Amino acid sequence: MEQLAVQHDGSVRSRSAYDVVRRAATGAGLRVVEPGAHPGSRSALMVVSGWADAARSLRRVTALPLDRQPLRSDGTWLAPWLLTPAVVDSTEGAVLPLDFDIRDAGAQEYSQTLAKFLPSQSPTASGFRAWRSGHGDHADALELFAASRAAIMPAAGHHDHHETVVSWFPGGTVTPVGSPTPAN
Repeated sequence: MEQLAVQHDGSVRSRSAYDVVRRAATGAGLRVVEPGAHPGSRSALMVVSGWADAARSLRRVTALPLDRQPLRSDGTWLAPWLLTPAVVDSTEGAVLPLDFDIRDAGAQEYSQTLAKFLPSQSPTASGFRAWRSGHGDHADALELFAASRAAIMPAAGHHDHHETVVSWFPGGTVTPVGSPTPAN
């Protein structure tokens, strides 16, 4: 990759994340640009803004005719706190680093508890992090996940593990795709 477009906003969390991303990217020799910049031949989009800004900006790009979208060859990457249906539904696909799997027992217990007591609220990674710390649960190793609301495999023919009704993503899932540490 040679170019990293970073979607950020004025919130404290976003500004802090943007500073970390910018330092790491420039240290790795990547050119950091605004999301509206023309994509280079090897380019990715990293979104570190808040939920509303992320959903709005991703939806705006996805709504453009394909020939007018700034297609980034190395994909769209989301900050962990953006694991919400509104953000994931706003893009054709994204990868994000998480220290848990939504299909694990603790994550399912959190989402079921949330559904019971606050049924109009969707589970979030930051909400689960707070819930997990209050229950003595510990983070897993950081892993990269692809998020999708489209479950490709039907829940039949011994493929029931490919579809989930967990309230994180009814009808979809997050799938582990690798480690955030590059291979040497």
